[in-house]
Amino acid sequence: SASAFMTANDVTVAADTDFTLSNITASIFANGGIASVDVNYYDDAAGLPGTLIGSEAGVTIDNQTVIGSNFGFDVNEVEMTVTPFVFSGQAGTPTTYWIELSVTDGGGTGSVFWVVTSSTMEGHPSAQFDAGWTIPDPLMDGVYIWEGT
Repeated sequence: SASAFMTANDVTVAADTDFTLSNITASIFANGGIASVDVNYYDDAAGLPGTLIGSEAGVTIDNQTVIGSNFGFDVNEVEMTVTPFVFSGQAGTPTTYWIELSVTDGGGTGSVFWVVTSSTMEGHPSAQFDAGWTIPDPLMDGVYIWEGT
């Protein structure tokens, strides 16, 4: 987004295997639709995003649908195709990585937020960056689907 505030969600790769990400579906608070999405990939640093290990600017937005609203914002379900990115697993132990979406809304306002929920939890809670990565609420996880092989 147009701000330094960021959100990332984790992906855990099973032991002794790799995961190749090809598609992302995410629910994003924003008005005016989604103009563009950049994706950043991080390794894990003690349960938070660590070192940037890859990125893709201007991923393909396949579909975006307003599925509701809250807090004065539309909830956009955004389906994206990314250049296949390999997250390597480790022998004998699961490996965590983090995915951050840098989203620009149609109006370029910077008022863009990844929807979080306490209804489901996959791996770690959402991490947020505001001068440093933290877990602001251990009960909240992002609304997303990672697809790949």
